[in-house]
Amino acid sequence: MSSSPPSTCLLDLPNEILLIIPEDLDENSLVHLAATCHRLNFLLLPGIFAHFDLELPKPFSGVLPALSVTRETFKILSAIGAGTFVESIGDLDWSLTRTGRRSQDEDVRLGLSDAVLAAKYLNSLAIRLSQLAHLRLNPYILVNSTDELSDWLQSLAVVFNSATRRADCIITVYGSPAQPYPADPRPFLHCIPNIPNPVARTAAPASRAAMPSFYIPAILRKLMSSLWSTPSNADHIPPPSKAVELPRTLNPMERERPGIQSSERPALTTLPLTLNTACHSLHICAPVLFHATFFKWTLHTLNTAPLTTLSLDYLDLSLYDWALTLPRLTLPTLASLTIGPYCAIPVPDLTAFLARHPLIDTLDLSFHIAIGALRPPIATTILPRLASLMGTPDYILYLLAGQNGKDAHPELRHVRVTSNEDSEDGRAQFAQLMTCVEELRAVPRVELSGKMVYWAQVPAHLQAAR
Repeated sequence: MSSSPPSTCLLDLPNEILLIIPEDLDENSLVHLAATCHRLNFLLLPGIFAHFDLELPKPFSGVLPALSVTRETFKILSAIGAGTFVESIGDLDWSLTRTGRRSQDEDVRLGLSDAVLAAKYLNSLAIRLSQLAHLRLNPYILVNSTDELSDWLQSLAVVFNSATRRADCIITVYGSPAQPYPADPRPFLHCIPNIPNPVARTAAPASRAAMPSFYIPAILRKLMSSLWSTPSNADHIPPPSKAVELPRTLNPMERERPGIQSSERPALTTLPLTLNTACHSLHICAPVLFHATFFKWTLHTLNTAPLTTLSLDYLDLSLYDWALTLPRLTLPTLASLTIGPYCAIPVPDLTAFLARHPLIDTLDLSFHIAIGALRPPIATTILPRLASLMGTPDYILYLLAGQNGKDAHPELRHVRVTSNEDSEDGRAQFAQLMTCVEELRAVPRVELSGKMVYWAQVPAHLQAAR
């Protein structure tokens, strides 16, 4: 009886032959083949990187300094996540709205199924990598319906949960939608109810023809004016002899907002939460995390993660949204806070938030415009550990020129003044700021940023201080 010939599998072939096989495979088959086992992963990934016009360091030891993933190259994440050819990535930039170098067509859009698949690949990579130093993620794609948006936000939440479980990963969320997501609006709905005018009018009412089309009752016009008006940064700041106490933090839904009624908008879908967040650094520069669907997820993550660094900008929140959001946030380990110029946070709400976070040693309010009055200065010392302060002259004066200004910040080493204003009041305010800084017991080093560098000059002894 003759014995059957021994069976031969693909992996029995020598490497030379295995490297010939991919020459006849399409892009999808090539990536899938590389994801089948470690041996094929090691053999095929260098060629896959070349296929997608991505560079590998030479010699390669499993560490990628940086990787940019676009809607053209997202499939490579499947092969990277399946094997151990890549063990560590320094900077991973993931944006499905950006095209790579190979494409000249900016109108090519990624379907929802491919986008969800890309999110699954990214999630597996976030779980498997031994080190992921920085994840930059643009969460926006084009969607055609509310159901598609719901599915997409669910996929994003899974990725965010995996990323926030990593203690080694800085997370930056950036970008803005090419088209707004009407099904995922801001987290609160604010309305001004009808306000009856109790004053009896003796004069005959004006005819409709004589009344301008933009007529608003006086009390309502006054209310709306106070809502949207902002003080000029050029207003003169009085000496710090008069001080104001810190605002009392109220229950978010019970804050006194004359004539304004607010309600929280419902989420489009319920997102999964993670209970073991380990992220230390989070930069949120995209509206999606503070819109209705992600709002509770974001509050939970910020309040439970051991964050030491937080940056906020481009968040598309109104001042009343901020007034209801900040009181819900307490980050006990926060040491570095950046509030960008595109965050319309009222002064009392930001002040109360800072007062609840005494461990902050770096505060960056560069070019951040104050919403509300910055005078008189704060009576109670806040941020006792402050070592580095960046902001506009009025905000820096507001924080430093209190009753205990000279001794309030013994650790302050660095002040960077940011302004694009050039006016007589602005120059007077800058001179007042320099006097305030010189009177501090611990004199910091002072730098300038913005257009003010063309007209302002820091005294020599403050340039070399600390």
